Amino acid sequence: MLNELKRREFLKQAILASGLLMVPPYLQNCKSSDKEGVQKLATSADAPFGIWRQMIEALEKSPDHYLGRRKALIAAKDPKAMTEFVRDFIQVLPQKGTIFEYSHRYTIFGAEGALRCGMGSPRDKAEILKDMLSEAGFAAKVVLEQIQFTPEEIKNIVFHSYKAEFNPPISKDQIEKWHSDLGASDKNGTVKKVSKSIQESEDFLKQFEKEITEDAFQKAAHAWKGPIGGVPSIVYTENGIEKFAHVFDPTIAFGSLHSKNPSNNFQEAGKADVLDSEVEVKLSYRNASNPRDEKELLSKSFSKEDLFGSTLSVQFLNNLDFKQQITHTISQINSFTPCFAFQKIGKNKEFMQERSLVGNPINLNAKEIFSNDVYDGLSEQEIAKLSVPGNTADVEKVLIKAVPKVFPEVRLEIFPTDSSGKNVKGLTASNFIINDNGNPVYGRLEQNKISPKVRILYDTSMSMPEEYRERESMQAFSKELQNMVREFYPDAQITVQETGSEIYTSLLKSKQDDFDLIMYATDGDNDDTFDSDYLEVLNTGQPILILEVIPEHYTYAELKKNISNLISLPATNKDSLKQEISSILSNLSFPPYLLVYNSFDLKSEHTLKVKINDKEIEGSTKFKFPVEKDEYLGDRMIGLYLTLKIGHTEIRRTLAGWDNQIYYYKNSKDYVNQVHEMMLGGTVIAFEPEAPSLSIQLSEYLTSLLSNEKWFTSQREGEIEKAVDYLEKGTLSYPPLLLSMMQAPSEAINKESLTFPYGFRSCVLKFRPALYSPNSLFSFDYLPTSKYSTYSKSGDGKYNFLKNMEKTIQFGALESEMFPESTFAHLKDKKLMLVENARKEERFHYSILAEKDPIFLEKIFAEPNYTFFDESLKAGSYFKVDYYTGEVYSILPDGTGGGGISMKAQLDEIGRVLKEYEKLIAQMQLGIAAYGTINPVGGFMLGVIANYGVTLVKLYAAVSEALIIMDTSNLNEEIAKAMAQLACNVYKDILYLGYGKVGDGMAGLENLIGSMGGEFSFVSCPV
Repeated sequence: MLNELKRREFLKQAILASGLLMVPPYLQNCKSSDKEGVQKLATSADAPFGIWRQMIEALEKSPDHYLGRRKALIAAKDPKAMTEFVRDFIQVLPQKGTIFEYSHRYTIFGAEGALRCGMGSPRDKAEILKDMLSEAGFAAKVVLEQIQFTPEEIKNIVFHSYKAEFNPPISKDQIEKWHSDLGASDKNGTVKKVSKSIQESEDFLKQFEKEITEDAFQKAAHAWKGPIGGVPSIVYTENGIEKFAHVFDPTIAFGSLHSKNPSNNFQEAGKADVLDSEVEVKLSYRNASNPRDEKELLSKSFSKEDLFGSTLSVQFLNNLDFKQQITHTISQINSFTPCFAFQKIGKNKEFMQERSLVGNPINLNAKEIFSNDVYDGLSEQEIAKLSVPGNTADVEKVLIKAVPKVFPEVRLEIFPTDSSGKNVKGLTASNFIINDNGNPVYGRLEQNKISPKVRILYDTSMSMPEEYRERESMQAFSKELQNMVREFYPDAQITVQETGSEIYTSLLKSKQDDFDLIMYATDGDNDDTFDSDYLEVLNTGQPILILEVIPEHYTYAELKKNISNLISLPATNKDSLKQEISSILSNLSFPPYLLVYNSFDLKSEHTLKVKINDKEIEGSTKFKFPVEKDEYLGDRMIGLYLTLKIGHTEIRRTLAGWDNQIYYYKNSKDYVNQVHEMMLGGTVIAFEPEAPSLSIQLSEYLTSLLSNEKWFTSQREGEIEKAVDYLEKGTLSYPPLLLSMMQAPSEAINKESLTFPYGFRSCVLKFRPALYSPNSLFSFDYLPTSKYSTYSKSGDGKYNFLKNMEKTIQFGALESEMFPESTFAHLKDKKLMLVENARKEERFHYSILAEKDPIFLEKIFAEPNYTFFDESLKAGSYFKVDYYTGEVYSILPDGTGGGGISMKAQLDEIGRVLKEYEKLIAQMQLGIAAYGTINPVGGFMLGVIANYGVTLVKLYAAVSEALIIMDTSNLNEEIAKAMAQLACNVYKDILYLGYGKVGDGMAGLENLIGSMGGEFSFVSCPV
């Protein structure tokens, strides 16, 4: 009871302290005087950073802080204390399947991983002690003792009490002092208590047990077996004398090898084996123009040892420096840099940089932006010079042309000319000040010389004449066409592409793909139809040249009738064709400068103005985006995918867009919109062996907060420039939700059974802001890497299987506590059925399932596990139960464990003012980048998502009080009120985010409110 009270009091102070950093002091609605009983800001110079240091110091002295105890014991250089620590407090785990037969060889989590969670294989324990002794200055090695154990002796070793309690040495006076220094009050406000989910999980388990046959349970049976290859022990040297330390059997006193080895015989242990030690992480995508072809953006392999206790942030950085992000809106972001940002608290910057990966900057088509003629062959220094304005002395006039592409991209053609009408060379993007409907925008330079993009299309269908159908003949004809173009435009960028008999579709795709000139060799045989909705697109830019390879086909006349911007040329006489093309090319005009930017106003007419930066010379034009239809996707990315490969196993998740494993492809604007939103959001993958001890988790969380001290202190003292400099160097991050979701199952280790993952724990946190969607999406997903198994004293298969289900379904219960969308919520009160049994019934025939949501046919009925689904086929969520062990995963239709948290209601008022909403999202992206770990390359911030939550603002609330809310001086009262409410709710979220309480038995932190009992809040917010 004493430890429980201490735990609650400690959590109260920890979250109070962390809240101080988050709340914006200048939001008067979020702080009040003492008379109102509302929290005041701390007055102590120690708060919050000094208090965090004190808390971390206390946590490292808690018995369950295995890493802190290791450090202290090494410093004390006491072999006896080291041995007793490893022997008595690190839970010993059996090897999967073989129990302890080959325990001398295999590690499960490795020494560092075992210390994080307080459990490991016999070899893990031996390696921990060997490393401690070595670091303390003793020569030490792992050896093997040949010992015969009975099954009962093995059970006594496994089910010995190893657990260390959370009990940091904190006095009541210390807690009261923290409370006072934080200026905290705990008497106002209300929040909801956590709900109950354990009963629901028990209801599901009863349905599982009813459906699974007795024979199936026997796969989980096991017999207790002793070691075959020997028991790992330690031999070390002190003062020239060889001494022994046994860590496998807790009954053996320090200084001796095992009592069954009275002769002290041993042999060298050799190097430990690690199964599936590498984890490859890959980020890939698909494009609308070729959805069948999946391409890689990033890929990197990591050792498990490095991953345990780390996070890997998968992000698309916006290529703006810190100050630009404050002043630019989202409409000015038109390039992204994909990256893997590795973070492991306790490791140095160099360690994290080596394991991070920065890709090449890309646009929304995944095209590398430095792959065009402007940047080809240039060094980073030469590319940087392109941002320096060129000489505009000769510029007398500027003409512009806007070509709207797939929303939101605009292609801006610029013709600066001198007094004689000739194009002026040597200018850069910085020479042009661009304004779209009154908003300044930033354009990316795509072209700084006349180099038209030309696409040559040719039909490869069997209806083509033989001289064109044969590949060699067509390639020769294509070469002739390329030569014609290069006679006039030597720097032309020409691509050649084969097509089928879909003329309108091929033309539409090429127009969307940003080509200046299209030449299409066809026999007129056409399989698709004209859609007038795309006429505006087909008629933009330079004319389309149709090369008629057979004379007098009715399709030619139809094409000319439907598309005014089309010239049809007979191609049977190649000499005449060459003359015709040469005449057309001589009369075309291509821009010397081409810039691309994004605009977020789809429906309005745009007035675009371009001014020369140091002259009062301006050009203007008007444009409007083409009609929005699903077929008008250009070459945009339509899917983003994350894949983890462990050994021969691949785990794949669709981050955004088209899920090609479940759904057939169809042109959908939703796909490209979701991908675009995801690029403005972010994903974090977290890795653990098993849940770390409570004290380790809290100390790492507070360490991440403490990393903000320099910038926060500078900002508080008014030294804004210095604060920005510190922020650009990066800070650490620990998404608070990990405190809630990375728990071990309740009572996983008890007198009768042991439940643990013989794989490793991993999860994905994903945030996708609402740019096009009505709601932002936050999701959490337990990846199926854990491979939980239960071992019992009895070894009974049914007991093991059912106990493993009971323990692992708790994660689904935890998801239901934390998320409104969960498998529990979807399947509550539903009658569940096992897929194996459903296959015997006609009502679940293939043809019937095919008419339902593809999730049933492609996913649920395809799972190689015991899969329980909604018998009525209404809910697409399901439970996956491992065929051999009974491990349960609770799965939503999109594969995640929870999601769909909405912030729309709070943003309704803001949403009416589009410009301000864009700024809000832009600053949200700032928060992701600024709250980063490291910044090693070219100014690109290796950001790590700072804080996931239910609103856009929450992402950047933890970054800087100066950036929580935009400058409100020009905003109307409604917007200011809405944003103040939003910020205050963010503060509450931070305060109350802890471990979700699951019934009475879930281990670890409870939700702060539930742990206090009753209704409770630290802060009041405006209504």
